[in-house]
Amino acid sequence: MVQKLQGEKIIQSVLDKLGLSYSTKVKLSRLVLDPKKYRQPDFYLPDYRLYIEYFSTWDAKVLKEKERAKYLEKQKIYMANNMDCLYLYPKDLTRVERLIKQKIESIMERKLPKDNFVPVPLLPQPTSKPKTEIKKAPKKKKPKNKVVIASTKNLDDVVTQATTITETTITKKPVEEEPKAFNAQKEFDEKPKLSFEGLIEMMGGVLGILIILELVAIVILAIVYFFF
Repeated sequence: MVQKLQGEKIIQSVLDKLGLSYSTKVKLSRLVLDPKKYRQPDFYLPDYRLYIEYFSTWDAKVLKEKERAKYLEKQKIYMANNMDCLYLYPKDLTRVERLIKQKIESIMERKLPKDNFVPVPLLPQPTSKPKTEIKKAPKKKKPKNKVVIASTKNLDDVVTQATTITETTITKKPVEEEPKAFNAQKEFDEKPKLSFEGLIEMMGGVLGILIILELVAIVILAIVYFFF
């Protein structure tokens, strides 16, 4: 027990020297393949998720097999749970600082992406140059519309040409015939007139129809009288 406390003090002093934050009161519960309710590592570095276990009696001349089996069991459980752990033995107390640095570097290399980073040298800043004024091109002036006064001779030629063009393009429209007035007397005169003979024939036809109707009525009355 005394040997364990002395070794832990050495490790603690190295962690303080390196300025690393750590805790000695962390309890690990529900670990895979762990028959115990919880385990308490000797040191825990939260910035790197690194555990440190110190096996103080590993190099003892008289070490029981049960003690050695406990250490091996702890290693297997930490490995099964993918835990980064640094295992220190009494012979490692003289090089604790170097072993802790190496372990942290390996964790950082594994977690950070590896790329071929080449530092770029700082280039000298360009000296400020005087600002060059940009001269605008002068705007081109648009030519003004000139009023051309034609001579009287040219005007006369233009007028004569215009009159000849209008004469050729204008065509005479055909004269539309006026609609004829309606003459009722003429229409009446043109219709065929009914003659006297035609009237007699018309009256005969009407009388024949009346006689037929009377005969039909007499027949209907006779049938009714006979049956009723």
